[in-house]
Amino acid sequence: MTTPDNLTEGVRQHQLGHLAEAEKHYRAVLNREPEQPDALHLLGVIAHQLGKNDLAVDLIQRAIARQPNDPESHNNLGQALEAQGRLGDAEVAYRRALSLQPEFAAACNNLGNVLHRRRALTEALAAYLRALQLQPDYAYAGYNLGNVLQEMGRHPEAIEWYRFALRHQPNLIDAANNLGNSLLSAGQVDAAAALFQEMLQAHPRYASGWSNFGNVLKQQGRLDEALGSFRRAVELEPTLATAASNLLYTLHFHPDYNGRALATEHRHWYERHALPLRRLKPFANDRDPRRRLRVGYVSPDFYHQAESFFVVPLFAHHDHQQFEVHAYASVLRPDEITHRLRSHTDHWHDVCGWPDAKVV
Repeated sequence: MTTPDNLTEGVRQHQLGHLAEAEKHYRAVLNREPEQPDALHLLGVIAHQLGKNDLAVDLIQRAIARQPNDPESHNNLGQALEAQGRLGDAEVAYRRALSLQPEFAAACNNLGNVLHRRRALTEALAAYLRALQLQPDYAYAGYNLGNVLQEMGRHPEAIEWYRFALRHQPNLIDAANNLGNSLLSAGQVDAAAALFQEMLQAHPRYASGWSNFGNVLKQQGRLDEALGSFRRAVELEPTLATAASNLLYTLHFHPDYNGRALATEHRHWYERHALPLRRLKPFANDRDPRRRLRVGYVSPDFYHQAESFFVVPLFAHHDHQQFEVHAYASVLRPDEITHRLRSHTDHWHDVCGWPDAKVV
């Protein structure tokens, strides 16, 4: 086969999802022309799809060095960088793709995703709206727009965009799941329950859906059914920490669980979900018992809700002569309680959007 023939067949196999076959054709090109940019780029895309993002970045950057004005290469580089957690570099790559092709809807959507992860919510909204302006039936951009609006507490608007996404892509199960969450947040509890029932009939092994349906059932006061829903989620996906956490929270309201039973359940959660995050090597702390002790508090709930009734007095009455107080906050919508808590700490760390391992 010639180079064009290998590339054409490689792309055909790639589009069919036959990654190993596609890779053979791209490598055949590189055996003849080791720096052929299209083969380097597409081989990098396969590496990204296989989760080999270090290799993906290397290959796509080599392709860009030889073909610097290809917007697809910069967009795909951004996705590999984002998968590495290099959000700033990913943003640069997406913006470069858009500078080369301003009407690149997928790059707008991807830019919105990285801006969302970087907590630039207003900019993320603008990126998604631009993607939808360029491609009016872009279901994923509508879904992503709904996610940002939900996070901003703009639930009626989020509901409309999730419905938009489902009109254009009815099998987008994550959009249905988040639509149910937004309906619950907007106080439309019965509508949320009906949606989750229908969704789970069609997708009975969708663990996150069972967890969120449990929240709706709890809100309706159907505690036994809620616990059953959470347990189904945990059974389907044992590592789904949020489902196990929702289960623990609901147990507090159930009359059959006393303090001892609750403590046992919490220890089980710790062993399964928290203990694996411990560092393998010891912290190099000063062990002088007379030194000022540093204490860190980690929570997404440093705002006006039930936990604040206990945390505000705790923070306010810390003896800062003996304790250096750190807060690790992943608060989506800070409010006056957030600012009040912050005023009582020595160090406030915004860890919103960080993966667990990075927080540890």
